[in-house]
Amino acid sequence: MAAAGYGIALVGAGPGPASAASSALAAGGRVIGFAGPDMPVPDLDQDPGTFEIRRHASYFTALEATLELSDAVMVIDPDISALAALLHVWSYGQTLEGPYQPLVLLGDEWPKVVKSIADAAGLDRRTRAMVTFAATPEEAVEALRYYVQPG
Repeated sequence: MAAAGYGIALVGAGPGPASAASSALAAGGRVIGFAGPDMPVPDLDQDPGTFEIRRHASYFTALEATLELSDAVMVIDPDISALAALLHVWSYGQTLEGPYQPLVLLGDEWPKVVKSIADAAGLDRRTRAMVTFAATPEEAVEALRYYVQPG
């Protein structure tokens, strides 16, 4: 994504966000990490202006700040934090004050996970349409280009 000109905003801790941040920075991108007060963050020694951490009162306020800053959201690997992000984006998009956020889910497991959740919750067509699936990073970048141009 960084090589295609997109800025990267990350929420969460662990190897996934750290790897995404490192890869984006190596490709010449800019990364903003959003974290709760006690969440560990990647220790990346970078030039000022390329990597920034913004701490928030909770994981959910960090995720909300990410949604307010971002034009689209991509979620990798369906772990518990990724599921929380998916549900938060769907909830945020259904409120009057929350913007409709396109969500790109990267990985082969996502279609069955999303179908199960959407069916169980009785989500409408508009809410389900917030989700786009991508099997590869290249497909994910193409999906993002449909919603927003890099810059």
